[in-house]
Amino acid sequence: MHIISEAIYLIALAIWLGSLVAISFIVAPAIFKYANSYKEAGSLVGRILQRFRYLEISCAAILTILTLVNLNASQLYLFRFGLVCLMLFLLCIYGFYINPILSKLRQEIADSDNTNPSKQLFNRLHKISVSLVLLNMLIGIILITLFLATYL
Repeated sequence: MHIISEAIYLIALAIWLGSLVAISFIVAPAIFKYANSYKEAGSLVGRILQRFRYLEISCAAILTILTLVNLNASQLYLFRFGLVCLMLFLLCIYGFYINPILSKLRQEIADSDNTNPSKQLFNRLHKISVSLVLLNMLIGIILITLFLATYL
């Protein structure tokens, strides 16, 4: 049973990490490059991120449950559990706090210039959100590395 749960853990982690990478470095840049307007691109990427959040939540739930199921007193498992909790915490910040604010601000700043306070707030929050997503990617890479180091 342990091997099956570890395989599911690795698959969930790979799906989450791979999806973050694909959306951040392939999908979003392509949409912003080829969309008719910046407003249209932002709206489309925002909708994709809203739907992607369900996949992230599913993967986070699987990782959390499987980490708890397989949790033992070893420092490695406790460290992995801490990293999974940190990923979940970061997801909650950018997925449920920052991104909904960005969606509302996106409506306000449609055609405004950089002096608009809402646009400045949007830019700051967007940088924070991107940083948190990148941090989650880094943690995902660390978790995969730890996983592989355990079994190779």
